[in-house]
Order: sequence, then structure tokens, then C-alpha cells
Amino acid sequence: MAARLRIFTSVPPDLRAEPEIAIVGDPEAADTQALLNVVGGGYRPFQVMALGAQDTQPSAIPLLQDRGLVKGRAAAYVCRAFACQVSVTGPQALEELLGLR
Repeated sequence: MAARLRIFTSVPPDLRAEPEIAIVGDPEAADTQALLNVVGGGYRPFQVMALGAQDTQPSAIPLLQDRGLVKGRAAAYVCRAFACQVSVTGPQALEELLGLR
């Protein structure tokens, strides 16, 4: 039994690098929808995503803490292994951060 438990405690390196994505913006706005379309496209079962409006309480969703709009536009924040990239506001830039381009 102990040998089987060890199997489950080991996580392959490629799974540890799965992105955590925070998107901040009006859920109905076109710029937010464009970012959501990038995140929702494709099969990435271990990806984590949180969506918050500008007035979302930061303590409610830790991934959204200290995140906001960028120059009035919806923004995506991509983090891997507790390190976050610079925020992006366009779908093409988000695709690049996620390695889809």
C-alpha cells in the first residue's frame, strides 16, 4: 500500500507548470470575452482560471488579489509555479504567454 501512495505524491514536472490565469474585467465586455475565448479554447485540464469584475473582493478569490484593469481594459495575469508574468490585455499576447502561438 505504501508504494502505491508514493506514486500519487509525485507530480510530473510538466503538470507543476500548468498556468493559473486571472482575468479581470467586465464579464459582458468584448475585451474580457476575447481573453476568455483564449483561455477556454483547447484542452488544458489542469489549468486554473479565475474571473473577477473590477469590484471583486480580493479576499474572496486569492488568485485575483492585487489584480486590476490595465488602463481601463480587461487584463489577464498568467502565473506558473508561483511566478507571474506581466499582465496582458490582448488575446494574441495571452496566446503567446500560454504557448499557443
